[in-house]
Amino acid sequence: MKQTRRLAAGGEHVLAAGRTREANSRGDREAHGFHTVEFAVDERPRERLLMSGPACLTDAELVALVLRTGNGRADAVNLAHALLRRFGGVLGVLSGRAESLLAVPGLGDAKVAALLAIRELLERAELVKLRNAPVVSSSDEVRRYLGMHLAGQEREIFGAVLLDTRHRLLGVEDIFLGSIDRAMVYPREVAKCCLRYNAAAVVLFHNHPLGGR
Repeated sequence: MKQTRRLAAGGEHVLAAGRTREANSRGDREAHGFHTVEFAVDERPRERLLMSGPACLTDAELVALVLRTGNGRADAVNLAHALLRRFGGVLGVLSGRAESLLAVPGLGDAKVAALLAIRELLERAELVKLRNAPVVSSSDEVRRYLGMHLAGQEREIFGAVLLDTRHRLLGVEDIFLGSIDRAMVYPREVAKCCLRYNAAAVVLFHNHPLGGR
């Protein structure tokens, strides 16, 4: 019996020591400006997404899942809120250039790379939709793809979406790359592009990095 009591006491001592180390570790993090926010399991964005689907999460919570961690002063959700405010919403964040994103405190190479990768995946997904469509019959379909394709561009681009006789996608080309506020367009180069694809129809596109129309 005495041996049993000594083992129990030893176990409690180890547990207490573990709690002390945990408390000390938390205290060290807080002393250096790191704050940890603990959620109940059913309140954590990742668990809620897996249980109920992504539609149940806010924009900030979805962005937080991409960021994974905070910046030492704010947890991932609060950092995501700040990021959305700074860039004017989800589209602004996904359209942000690498340099602009890296300028945000707490966004390092890994976080920015994750955001840029998501944007590229979205663009590729929209392009696959166009390629697989039996016919490109809606300007909204083209607009969705071009919105991702031109997002974050620093220079003006003039390009073409090329279609065959049945309005199926043949390809997309950026024909002219200009400066921040202009792009020189030569009709003969546009004609060459259409002939190269043997296109029967073409949708021309052009962006304005400075926001003009």
